[in-house]
Amino acid sequence: MTTASQIVEYMAVEAPEQKYILTVNVGAVDAAGHYRKYEGYIGTIQGLDRDIVPLFQTCTEHNIAFVFTADHGMSFTSSDSKGGHQSDPYSGMDEAQMIPFTVHAPDVPVKLLNGEHGQQDIASTVLSIMNLPNGLKNSDGIQIPLKEHTMLGVRGPSTGTIELWTEGELIQHASNDNNYVFIGLDRQKKYTVKFIPDGTKSEMFQKEIEAGSDQLVVFSMDTSASDPADYWKPLYIIGALVIILINIVGLLYIRRILKEQ
Repeated sequence: MTTASQIVEYMAVEAPEQKYILTVNVGAVDAAGHYRKYEGYIGTIQGLDRDIVPLFQTCTEHNIAFVFTADHGMSFTSSDSKGGHQSDPYSGMDEAQMIPFTVHAPDVPVKLLNGEHGQQDIASTVLSIMNLPNGLKNSDGIQIPLKEHTMLGVRGPSTGTIELWTEGELIQHASNDNNYVFIGLDRQKKYTVKFIPDGTKSEMFQKEIEAGSDQLVVFSMDTSASDPADYWKPLYIIGALVIILINIVGLLYIRRILKEQ
């Protein structure tokens, strides 16, 4: 914990503009649950609560988001038994299945959320806390709605102009990039995203969204099919002739080898 606080202090002084994630793994709680029985487990948690306060204060002073969670809890069949969390009878107990998830960060109001969430939801929620669009391809996690507003990320196929509309009104407009982020959107409103690539005024990408949670919209060119007229262009014709010539030469060479044998 002391080292983690020192790292946060160092980054605040030496690299104040650098974005980073610092992961601190406290393994003593798990070991205490397995080998120090119930009283030792509770005592270790109390010690962690005390030792983590300086790190929390350091993060708060430097406007760093602080997230506290775990992979599982620990269950006990009696106050004198060793704890467990995987096999029967431990795995079905609330103490083994429920975990803490505490967040202190800018734009996250003080509140207690009730509901059922899973560990798969943590990654997308952390991205939301850092105002990063949820572009995780291999995750089925759902963002936990900690913030009052939502965020929209837009990626275009090339540099272009972006427009954000709601209720028939243009509310945001930007250009000269292909990657945009809109922060502070109303969860209750519907929006229209329009993207116009540079060099063309006739082609426009458009998508209707509901800002119930953070989203990432990716516009891409459709390259699944080619225009038949392309095959009659000089480069296509030359390429086809070269391929045919290579095949003919190869067949003649094979024929010659067979005759010699």
